[in-house]
Amino acid sequence: MISITNIDALYDYLIFFLLDMPFQTRKGVDFYFWSIALHLHKLGYFYLKEGFNLVSEIAKYTNNGRYSTNIKHKQS
Repeated sequence: MISITNIDALYDYLIFFLLDMPFQTRKGVDFYFWSIALHLHKLGYFYLKEGFNLVSEIAKYTNNGRYSTNIKHKQS
């Protein structure tokens, strides 16, 4: 397990490495939303009302829209 809390390290190194990797699951969609949120944070849009609201909506989607934890989703 890896834990990186520095926004600069995430943005400057990790995100571009991961963007080149193909995702085969729903996690790819979550990753792309996370990368948008990281981009908004890194460039300072997170501190604007609109940017904060967008990042909040992304967080709600990625945390509650998962298939494994969403009780409204029927797994087949």
